[in-house]
Amino acid sequence: MSNNRIKLFKVFRILAAVCAACCGLFMLTALVTFGPMLFIKGNLTVEAGGLLGFFIDVIKEGENPIKSSDLVLSVLPRFSALLLLFVFFIKAALSLKRAEREEEAHFPSAKKSLRSLAVTSFLLVLIPSVLTRVAQNIVSPFFFNITGTDRTGWLILGLALLFFSFLVPEKSKNNNSTEEQI
Repeated sequence: MSNNRIKLFKVFRILAAVCAACCGLFMLTALVTFGPMLFIKGNLTVEAGGLLGFFIDVIKEGENPIKSSDLVLSVLPRFSALLLLFVFFIKAALSLKRAEREEEAHFPSAKKSLRSLAVTSFLLVLIPSVLTRVAQNIVSPFFFNITGTDRTGWLILGLALLFFSFLVPEKSKNNNSTEEQI
């Protein structure tokens, strides 16, 4: 494989690692912020904006106290999406590192890696959507505007990855060593 393709794998691997680090930092910040709220037994008042503004749209701020469990349930769909994004980027970085090391796009476990990325992409569509529906049904609509995020792009990416996993030829390490001996 040419050096340009190897450099391309390296650039995408670094990009995936940076995206995973950003997701991890933001997820850690959200966990530190919203995690302790699980243990608060009393009611809270909320202010719009800041970190909370990224996760949910506050309609009534500071007027009436709300349950901490409702606040955490409202944040859960986007937090789960962040977690799955983190997992997706880690898997992508590891697959690209393997491709870079093997110096070819269809390395021995490429089919498995593509299918794993496709499943993670499908989960990125399914889990936050289900958690959004649950939050919409449980949390009072007077406090938060809980809307689902359009994740059609992740669904298309999952389908594309699944399609390409069928096109990748099956390789094993034993085949490579016998080809080298011939």
